[in-house]
Amino acid sequence: MPVDQEWSNVWPGPRTFHPASVPLPIRQGFPNKRQAPPGKFGNAELMKIPNFLHLTPPAIKKHCESLKQFCTEWPKGLNSEEQEKLFPMEVITSDYCHSSPVIRDPMARIVTLKVIIGGVTQCEGMVLFFMDTYTT
Repeated sequence: MPVDQEWSNVWPGPRTFHPASVPLPIRQGFPNKRQAPPGKFGNAELMKIPNFLHLTPPAIKKHCESLKQFCTEWPKGLNSEEQEKLFPMEVITSDYCHSSPVIRDPMARIVTLKVIIGGVTQCEGMVLFFMDTYTT
């Protein structure tokens, strides 16, 4: 790999580790009898889960710059009461990051949708739908 090559072109997203693509002496795993941990070639520990080698600071900056054109500033005069009137729905999710052989966490599947019924009074059919569907 050339020295001046951009890393985000080599490793554009999360994927399984490929030792020939990484020019660093990466080691991971349990050493046998006071030896160094296994190297990057033929290392099953490095190939188990997708990794974060694509999240380098220059790559993150490049992504942020490309997304900036789609972003707008939050209105300064919008307080919490007006926010509840204009945006009566709130979606709450949770992300978990931990060290384990499995990257999926069952708690991350829980999504809470909060709807303020008073905020959707413009459409009577919508209020009746929410009342029939989500009340216990």
